[in-house]
Amino acid sequence: MVRVLSKKTSQKRVHVEPHDGGLGVTNGQLGFNITGTSNIVIVVEASSDPSTSVWTPAQTLTLTNGLSHFSEPILANRFYRLHWP
Repeated sequence: MVRVLSKKTSQKRVHVEPHDGGLGVTNGQLGFNITGTSNIVIVVEASSDPSTSVWTPAQTLTLTNGLSHFSEPILANRFYRLHWP
C-alpha cells in the first residue's frame, strides 16, 4: 500500500503525482513520481506499521528541476512517507 503524507510550507511544496503514470508496479518495482520546489532534498521513509514511530530511510532524492522518481522492490506491508527540511 502506498500512503503518502504531504505537506506544504510557505516556501517549499512537495507531493506525489498519483495520476501522471509514475505510480505503480513495473518489473517487481514499486514506484512513484515526486514533484515540488526545485532542489529540495527528499527522504522517502518506510515502515511496516504506520502507527509506530519507527520509520527508516528507504531512499534520499533531490527534486532536480522539481521532479524525482522513487522506486524499490515490492515488499509486503510497507508504508511510505516523505520527509524534507
